Amino acid sequence: MKIRFLDVMESKNKFRVMCALFCGLVLLLAIPFAAHAQQYSGTITGTVTDPSGAAVAGANVTAANVGTNASYAATTSDLGSFTFAQLPIGTYEIHVKQGSFKEFIAKGVEVHTSTVTEINAKLDVGTASETVTVLAR
Repeated sequence: MKIRFLDVMESKNKFRVMCALFCGLVLLLAIPFAAHAQQYSGTITGTVTDPSGAAVAGANVTAANVGTNASYAATTSDLGSFTFAQLPIGTYEIHVKQGSFKEFIAKGVEVHTSTVTEINAKLDVGTASETVTVLAR
């Protein structure tokens, strides 16, 4: 029967290697969660009013990304407000339509990372086939 005595230095090295492997594994598993937390989006919000300044409820608002042609739709609240949250960054065109008002179009609306862009639309009385175009700066 042989009795083998482990060398103290050898067991400490094995322990260090096991700790390093464990820490590396934990780090590797945490990276996808940290990468997922990055947010590359912004918000467009605004209010739709008529010529007298009264809120226009139920107006159809569309935000179209010029670069990707992705389109997002919303309807104004009773207070005439709308919000497009977590839009991918880029340049958008905003369309607002409601009944007997001229269509409102805002071109060149920029959405930047973690910012809120405000677009307020004042609808003019007219037919739905008429449009009012505003260039955002």
